[in-house]
Amino acid sequence: MKELEEFKRSIEFEANDCENKTIKIAIEGNRGSGKASFIEYVRLILPSFFVEIREAIWNESNNAIENLMKSYNQDSKRWSFAYQSFIYTANLKRNSQPSNKNILIENNSILTSHQCYTSLLKEGKFINEIESELLDIMYEELEKKMKYDLIIYIRTDPITCFERYIKKHGNSQ
Repeated sequence: MKELEEFKRSIEFEANDCENKTIKIAIEGNRGSGKASFIEYVRLILPSFFVEIREAIWNESNNAIENLMKSYNQDSKRWSFAYQSFIYTANLKRNSQPSNKNILIENNSILTSHQCYTSLLKEGKFINEIESELLDIMYEELEKKMKYDLIIYIRTDPITCFERYIKKHGNSQ
């Protein structure tokens, strides 16, 4: 709790110091690490006129996205490249929308999408070499456009992450 209070004070100071600039913050961590809890705490301690929190930007009621997600869940090897390309595009869209708030907080960034998920797809042979190279090129371009002032990594014991994830989602994923 002490760290969160220090975070609040430093963010308020930074935001007051930057009148015409939005501070962009990415919250990173493993699934089940506590990112959502941290973001919820930020919602409670910082006023909404001061901070904007952006989660995933896609609307799952969109048929194309819904079909892609179903297809990916049924045949990950076939749909991994399309799914990861969509994730990159969603990250870009979310990050490039202007904000009128002092602070913009995003759950995960293009860094996580590439360093964690794309790496796993490569290692697991879910994407071929050409797809891997294309995702690398896309990442390099996106990284130039998507800048963060601060990246906060929520470090949590992997066993704790796994237990939280199973509790939240069950064994199905």
